Amino acid sequence: YLLLFQREDAITLTPEVAAALGADGRTPTLVVLDGTWHQCSRMARRAPRIADLPCYALPPGAPGRWRIRTPPRPGAICTLEAITRAMALFHGEDALAPIEGWFDELIARLWQMRGYGPGEPGPGDADPDAEMSDA
Repeated sequence: YLLLFQREDAITLTPEVAAALGADGRTPTLVVLDGTWHQCSRMARRAPRIADLPCYALPPGAPGRWRIRTPPRPGAICTLEAITRAMALFHGEDALAPIEGWFDELIARLWQMRGYGPGEPGPGDADPDAEMSDA
């Protein structure tokens, strides 16, 4: 079992690391915490079995597509995006096409339910006039 979580001692999960983890022919089981960042951080520290798991973090990537909530910090992504990015490292980008399509449809429908039109900015969208920062 591997914990997918952004912790100081986490090993960056790259395609090379994923290949090494699956070298025995078995895909490792990822444990993914779901909740707010604060809740997940607390779970990762306080749950003994979780805290003892080897920890892996995703490499920096494209901005998250989950527009339903404002991310707590730049570079933050939702749980489903984290899972799909990790799966892509193990199985390749092509294996994710069905999940990506479903995710885009979910976002579009939730967006519409909130009264936003297609392409209309909302609370989770970056201000196009604001400068982006890597900090």
